[in-house]
Amino acid sequence: EMFKPGLTCCDFRCTQKEEGLIKGTYGCPNKTINELKEALHKKLGDKCALGLQCEGNTLAGPGNDCCKGVCKSRAVNWMGLYVCPGQAITSSKPLGAECKSGVECKHYTLTGSGNDCCEGKCAERVADWTGVEYWCPAVAAKLGTD
Repeated sequence: EMFKPGLTCCDFRCTQKEEGLIKGTYGCPNKTINELKEALHKKLGDKCALGLQCEGNTLAGPGNDCCKGVCKSRAVNWMGLYVCPGQAITSSKPLGAECKSGVECKHYTLTGSGNDCCEGKCAERVADWTGVEYWCPAVAAKLGTD
C-alpha cells in the first residue's frame, strides 16, 4: 500500500519504501524522485531558482520565497504586501524632508489620513471640507477646508 511506510518488492527485491514527492505516500526508491525532492525542498539560505523550491513557500502573503537566488522569508512593504526583503520599500523621511514620491515619507499611506509627498516635501495630508477625503495642504486649501 502506498500510504504506509515499510517493506515492498522493488525490482524483485525486498526493499524499504521511501517517501514520495507527495508527503504521506511511499514507494520504491527512485533516483529521479529523490533528486526532485531535493530540488523542491530548499531551506532558508539555500540556493534556488524558483519560489516553489523553498520550504514554506506560499503564492502570496507571509512565507518564504526565492529572492535573488536564495530562499528567504518575505518582508512586509509600505503597502502591507509580502515581498522579498530587498524589495520591501521602507518609508523613513520625516515631515519637511525633500521627496519625489509619497512612499519616501514616514507614515505614508495610499489614501486617507497620513503623510504624502506634497510639492516636493513630506507633509501631512489635510481633510477637505467633507472631513472624509484627505489631500496635500495646497490642494485641500483650493478645495476648501470648512
